[in-house]
Formats: sequence, C-alpha cells, structure tokens
Amino acid sequence: MKLLDKLLNDLSIHAQDKNFIFKRLYSLLYKKEFYLSVQERVNTTKLTENEINIIINSLKDQSFHPKSIIKTNINKQNPRDLIIEEIICTILKIIFKPILSKHSYGFINNTSCHSALNDIKDNFNNSNWFIKSSWNITNINTNQLIEVLKRRIKDDRFINLIRKFINAGYLSIWNSNLTYSKTLIGTKLGNILIDIYLIDFDNSILSLNFDDLKFVRYQNQWIIGIKGNYKKSKEISKILNNSISLIQPNNDAETLKILKSEKGVEFLEYEILLKNKILLRIPRGKIKEIVFNEKLVKNVAEKNWKPVSRSYLIGLSDLNILQTYNKELYGYYNYYSLAQNVGTIMNQLKYLYESSCLKTFAHKHKISMSKFRKSHSTRKGRWGIKTNNQIIEFYKGFKKKKVNNDPIIDLKPNRND
Repeated sequence: MKLLDKLLNDLSIHAQDKNFIFKRLYSLLYKKEFYLSVQERVNTTKLTENEINIIINSLKDQSFHPKSIIKTNINKQNPRDLIIEEIICTILKIIFKPILSKHSYGFINNTSCHSALNDIKDNFNNSNWFIKSSWNITNINTNQLIEVLKRRIKDDRFINLIRKFINAGYLSIWNSNLTYSKTLIGTKLGNILIDIYLIDFDNSILSLNFDDLKFVRYQNQWIIGIKGNYKKSKEISKILNNSISLIQPNNDAETLKILKSEKGVEFLEYEILLKNKILLRIPRGKIKEIVFNEKLVKNVAEKNWKPVSRSYLIGLSDLNILQTYNKELYGYYNYYSLAQNVGTIMNQLKYLYESSCLKTFAHKHKISMSKFRKSHSTRKGRWGIKTNNQIIEFYKGFKKKKVNNDPIIDLKPNRND
C-alpha cells in the first residue's frame, strides 16, 4: 500500500495548487492496491484477485460499463460498481476539497449538518435578515457539471468514466426520507458531484461586495445572513437570482425567502432565530410530525394522544424490539442535540416512544404494560431487557451536546437492521 499512499499524497499536494490541472487520473484505476484499500470501507462482497484483474482489463480497453440503478434498489448495487465508484469518489474528494468554500458542508469535506449549524451559530449573530433557499438537484445540467470537472481534470477517459456512471443513474436517484434534515441524499458519487457542481454558486456568493454577508451551504440547502435593512436584502436577493440563472438556466429551485432574523427561520429542520445571539431550537410542531411519521399514536389529530403497539415488531426478540425503539429515539436526540430546547422536547418524545414500546411488549406477552415494566425493572425509574451478562435499558437522558462533525449523524437508522 506504500505506493498507493505515495500516489494519493502526490495528488493531495498538487490539489493545493488551485491552478494545477490533473491529466493522468484514469491510470490510477489500474492499481490493484486501490481496490484492496477501498473495499475495506465499502459494505459489499469482497472481490477476488482474479475479479480485480478482470475489472482492470475492462477499464484498460474501456469496455467497462456500470449497471443501471435507475430501476433497481440503490442498496443492491453491483459490488464491482460500488468499488469503482468509491475509487472515483476518493480521487474527486482529494482534487476538489481545496477549492471548496470553508462555509460549504457535505460529502467532499466529510462534514455534517451540525458543522453547518455551528457555523451559523458562531457567525450569523449580526444578521438582521436571512435569505434561504435550496437547489433542485434532481434536474441539474449535466453538461455544466462536466465543464466544472474539466477545469481541474484534463483526462478524457476519467471524465468519460464519470459520464458512464451518470448515464447509469448515479445522479438521478435522490431521497429526502433518509435524513433528519430532509436534505436530498443519493449515491455517494451523486452527493460528491453535487458539491462540485455548486462550487460556482458558492464562489458567486462569497464574491459579493457586501459587508457582513454570511453564507452557509449544506448539500443543496443554503442560507445567507445579512446585516442591514430589507431594501439591502431585496437587492442581494435579486443578485442571487441572477447568479442562479447563470449557473443553471430554468432551474426550478425553491423561491428565495427573505425573513427577519428575530422571527426565525427553519433550516436543516432546526429553527434559527436571533435573540441577542443566534439560538438553535427544535421547531414547533416537530413532535407532532415525528409522532405522525413514526406512527406512535392512534390518531395524531386527537387532543390527547394514545400511544399504540407496533404489532409488526412482536415477531422480534425482546432485545431487538427494545433496540429498535432506542435506535429511533437516540437518532432524533443525536440530531437535535444542539438545540436549546432539546431536553424539554426529547423528554416529551421519550414518553410517547416508551409508552408505545411498553404497549408492544404487553401485546406480545399478553400482560399489562405496568406488569411488564415491573418485571423488567432494573433500578429506580428504569427498566430494560437482560441479555447475556448485561442489561439494555430503555434510553434516557437528553443533555445538550457538542457539535458532531460526522455526516452519519443526519442519516436515519436502517429499519431493516
């Protein structure tokens, strides 16, 4: 792996020169060490040495084509394609990370929603107005994207390989139901290509000649903080619309919204408002939305919610049932742990999750909720499930936490785990 490490280190050194042009990237895909290295971090079937040789030969004669994922499950990608995708992503991240704005967060620089929110918390404290919007990345201009890639890459075979993945649907599949932030997420390559595509947009904002203009983007969602009056905000909004039109004509992005900072704005599913300083809060109505989506109560429209059993879980072991509820509850807490009101809101949500969990156990074992809880009590006010030599308790404790820069914090748990 020493040779591979040297090659990637050389790439990284050249990438620091923003005017450097990369010309021999495709030949990196001939290195067996690359395949052995990346397949350790790709969740797929490991390739044999013979299979790697076959892939390399297909790349050399350019007969390689990734299988289309447009009509298939994104989680069932071909192992060969996943590993080549990972190699391409590794190379692109090294090349484009140095020219990405430090206020742009996402997959190239391996940062999270928390990173973006913390930037806002630290730097938007003088903002009187917010402008926010999002790009419709389901309909981007592929030719424009290729042109952005070609500014740093003069290697037709490597560019053509990326085109093959785009044609196979790697820039066509997006889903906002997989993230707490409701940010669209796609394939790994798709996510990175969007970051690259929006570099021009980031630069157009950062080049605006306005004092105290603050900018943060996370994937396709972005927000600007402005110190000044409404007239100034309208002027900037007009300039932004022109920039968007130049980068992507006919882009049907979300309409720009201008909002007073003291009244707050929702961004990445947090409420952001200025009260002497920027506060991050869980928005009003968020509990109702979660309860509805997770089907925790019988009728969300009723004044007094009645938690319900999840009958589809009763075939699982007691431990797996508890872990399912814990995983969901902790996921929401982990994501909203920067919020000022996280303790209050999460304790309300905890009551509903715990009641639904106990009802599921009562349904499964045909006893009352109170009897099940009492028979599984562990210490004062706590209960859980015994497994081997330990006890897994129902989750409790919702203190405000520090920033988590790991992008995985935004991903909802896989319900099939």
